[in-house]
Amino acid sequence: MVNSALFVLTAVFASLSAGTDSVYPVLITAGLVFGLIGDFFLEWKNGKLFYLGVLFFSVNHLFYIYSFIRLFDTDIMKYEKDMLITLAVVIVAGIVDIIFEKIKLEGFAKVMLIYSAVLIASFIFSLFRGVSSIIDDGNTVFGILIAAAGAFFIASDTFLAAQLYGKSHFKHPEAFVLFFYFPA
Repeated sequence: MVNSALFVLTAVFASLSAGTDSVYPVLITAGLVFGLIGDFFLEWKNGKLFYLGVLFFSVNHLFYIYSFIRLFDTDIMKYEKDMLITLAVVIVAGIVDIIFEKIKLEGFAKVMLIYSAVLIASFIFSLFRGVSSIIDDGNTVFGILIAAAGAFFIASDTFLAAQLYGKSHFKHPEAFVLFFYFPA
């Protein structure tokens, strides 16, 4: 919770220091607030409200998706064909991971498939916002950071899924969850 609060605080100070009229920092900060609330519910009462936390993380990623699609001058939908190819690759990789890590979603846990779809969309739109920032806008640093953040989120949650719903092939998957989550 301390780290999540620091993420929000950093976003607030970054937004204030940018001094821009853009809605982008407000929506990213709002997304981080939903992530903070999500983190709270993931752990509160020993995880009994875990799926409420997942709901808040879904909203978090919807803020990101909207921001990546709508709040830039350059339209990333010109990469639509590449996005569809990337979607296919990610789905195949996800199926391989499910099989490899023996992930089973039973009962209410199947709601995680909806979260997975939101997370995959967030990854794809962050990746192509990054690509567009580099190629179309010449903003290499921002492009690399936004693409890496999306990749790190999906990597973190992939390790988390193996830890919670499968048999991870890694000795300490929680270390990988944290290693990817914090930089994301």
